[in-house]
Amino acid sequence: MPSKREIILNKFDYDAVLIGAGIMSSTLALLLTELIPEIKILIVEKLDSSGKESTGAFNNAGTGHAANCELNYTSIDAKGKISIEKAISINNSFEISLEFWSSLHERGIININNFLKFTPHISFVSGEEDVAFLKKRYQLMKQYIEFEEMEFSSKLNEISSWAPLITKGRDTKKQIAATRIKRGTDINFENLTKEYL
Repeated sequence: MPSKREIILNKFDYDAVLIGAGIMSSTLALLLTELIPEIKILIVEKLDSSGKESTGAFNNAGTGHAANCELNYTSIDAKGKISIEKAISINNSFEISLEFWSSLHERGIININNFLKFTPHISFVSGEEDVAFLKKRYQLMKQYIEFEEMEFSSKLNEISSWAPLITKGRDTKKQIAATRIKRGTDINFENLTKEYL
């Protein structure tokens, strides 16, 4: 006797079968339907709805991966040289995503209000060594158009005005610093997945 899976696959003729209903499969499915509107796609998901696992809002960074505040995208070598090539590449890729979402929104395919919120991106550090790193990173990144709007501060009062909870109850004698880009976004990839599907 054929299994339930065999019955499903034999009953329908699919052009593509995608495993998992997360952001990767939903993005691929949307791109395929944009290129081949008549395509038949089967998406197989073990959970009760889409975008619940690593795509879920509590499991995925909502910064949109724009490289504005992710310090791990700007590595520093043994000689103290900071590399920002990865940050620039990621930022440029994210800008393409914003353009793509905008075009889909304009065509009524998705509603950006359901997954995208504008919010400043802030990096915060404490301690002499990390403050020196953040300042050096800021001075380098600020030279590029992608990050020209970045602000830097090592003043407690100013950082408190940016992000009050970060500075609340902190030792005022310890060095701190932060960078901020006002033009940041928070992306709910779980909701984006649902919009795509």
